[in-house]
Amino acid sequence: METREAVEKLHEWKTRGWLNSWAFVSDQIVIEFNPGSAVNMQPWIQTGICDQLGDINDNRFAIPVYSVPGLFYSQDHFQTSVVADDFANDLWILFYTQNDYLHYDPKTEKTTLGPDGRDAGHLMKNVFYGLKFKEELLRTDREENLAFYNNTAQREFLILSPEHGIIEIGYPVRTIIFDETENIRENYISLASMNTADEFLIYLRQQIYKILFPVERYRRFEELVKNFSKIVDLAKSDYSIYLSKFSFETFNQNFRKEKKEYFASIREISNKILSYVASIPVSISATAYAVYQVQTVPTFAYTVVAAYLVYSILTAFFLRLIWMDTKELGDRLIEDVKIVNERVKIERELVNSEADKVKNKILRVQFLIYLVQGFLVLLSMVILSMALMFLGLDVPRFLLCVAALIFLYALINFWPIEKFSK
Repeated sequence: METREAVEKLHEWKTRGWLNSWAFVSDQIVIEFNPGSAVNMQPWIQTGICDQLGDINDNRFAIPVYSVPGLFYSQDHFQTSVVADDFANDLWILFYTQNDYLHYDPKTEKTTLGPDGRDAGHLMKNVFYGLKFKEELLRTDREENLAFYNNTAQREFLILSPEHGIIEIGYPVRTIIFDETENIRENYISLASMNTADEFLIYLRQQIYKILFPVERYRRFEELVKNFSKIVDLAKSDYSIYLSKFSFETFNQNFRKEKKEYFASIREISNKILSYVASIPVSISATAYAVYQVQTVPTFAYTVVAAYLVYSILTAFFLRLIWMDTKELGDRLIEDVKIVNERVKIERELVNSEADKVKNKILRVQFLIYLVQGFLVLLSMVILSMALMFLGLDVPRFLLCVAALIFLYALINFWPIEKFSK
């Protein structure tokens, strides 16, 4: 005989008034039929569901609850006996109320009342996940637990908040039946999948202490289960602030290190520029002296002028390459600042201020490069003017050389040579 049939039969006989009394004694449901009731209990006796009390004419029978899988006599019996493993099978509470039995289907997690199957919401599902919540909370197979001690004698477990101290979370003897409108499953999932990082658990324990401390000791577990998702959300908020501050300090230290590297790169670039600047006076002096000395030999003089112009153009080209290095530094700086500002939600002004110091140095170096290049153009004009004065260079050729020189300088500075350097 199936459990459903046994439960429905007992309720049918009760409704018809055939049951004189019923009670739960020593894990047995003891029922007594009224004399003359048309009840045949022999199939129940033969299948081992119940035992007859007294002689063959006695109308009293005992049904051991273990003989009918998943059967509980009453809500009180259920609350003092049920364990999480019982929910693997259908559950039945014979007298959940005076007039209704309760059924829980583990496949659908649905709870119904009475023969008409009235929906009881999350009633039994909440009981199951409440039991699972307690098991998860007191697990001993992981490195870090939320609770650090379970005192079964006092029916309490302890949670330590580093800031506030120890709080005792008392749990009742009876299994808690939560309101059917609650959804304890979500809170259990939140516990089972929560972040177990030491820093997060610190904030979680602090929130548990704050919220549960005003609650009466043996109601704290119930409130913890009902409000766990809310408590986790509050802890996550505190933890996020902590991570932001921690991340900022880390990023700030790294950024300062990066800033030193930027300054080192800028100094290296500046030294290169200075080496070119230092060679310019020597070059122009040597060229002017050579032109003056060999002006009687135009071929040599023109060769000296041409050599200086080639030197000047090559110097401008190398300065352009140095300018590209500074631009690459600036682009990398912008990208680094962007990454820091995306990850660090606070103290952005400080990051941007430090970045501006580097940007200003890069801009000064770029200005210096343009200044030196302009100086090279000016000196090249001076050399061409000397050629015009001392070597008899005609004006059209002079103007052609000037135009070619300006064109080459412009080409060096505005032609996108960086595309060909990648």
